[in-house]
Amino acid sequence: MLKVKTILSLLLCSLTAVTGRLSAQDAPDAGDYLTEAKSYASIYSGKEGYRYPRYLLNHPYWDDGGYREGSVLYDGVGYAGVLIRLDLYRDELLLSSPDRRFEVALHAAGLDHALAPPYYIAWMGGEEAGLTQEGYYIRLYDGSGCQVWKRETKRIAQTQNLYSNVLDTYFESRVVFYVFKDGAYHAVKSEASLLKLFPDKKKELRQYARLMGLSFKKTPEKLIVDLVGQYEQPDTENL
Repeated sequence: MLKVKTILSLLLCSLTAVTGRLSAQDAPDAGDYLTEAKSYASIYSGKEGYRYPRYLLNHPYWDDGGYREGSVLYDGVGYAGVLIRLDLYRDELLLSSPDRRFEVALHAAGLDHALAPPYYIAWMGGEEAGLTQEGYYIRLYDGSGCQVWKRETKRIAQTQNLYSNVLDTYFESRVVFYVFKDGAYHAVKSEASLLKLFPDKKKELRQYARLMGLSFKKTPEKLIVDLVGQYEQPDTENL
């Protein structure tokens, strides 16, 4: 692992390389350079992201494993143009250095939220009613009275390879969805558990799901987001 001082040194080298390409007329003075370096140093002061062994058959990150450009609100300061990804096995929000030479795990305690469109990311659990696990959650929908959140984690699993007779090691994903309604987070594990949260429009929402071809087994995220959004539409009762 790289130590904090080493990471900051690499960051300063990166900033030096950038400013070195500027013309003498455009280059900032020493005071501006130090101010810029200092302002970004805090988000790159965590431990280095873990490097996984090559024998693993897949990756532990979100989506396709790549970074998304976004922003971070950290210790009350906003940072734009940051490359972000989530390590779902170690439950870490990772930031890539501007030159992509290293990545750092952000200290969760200082994070207010991160934005990586279309995702809104926050560290939650513990004090929030209904959330039994503390960690990073992704907000999928933010409506007038309801929200939809996703908690995705990965664990290491192994199976016997029938051809090579060796153990294949890979990451297995687990996803739990939550709907925030009436001041609490409710776990949604099926279409029935979702509709139970909206008894006043249960029949209409079920009809809407059938009309739109929505299936919890095939596309749970879309079904939950679409039905919660439909619930908040004022004309739902006219379906």
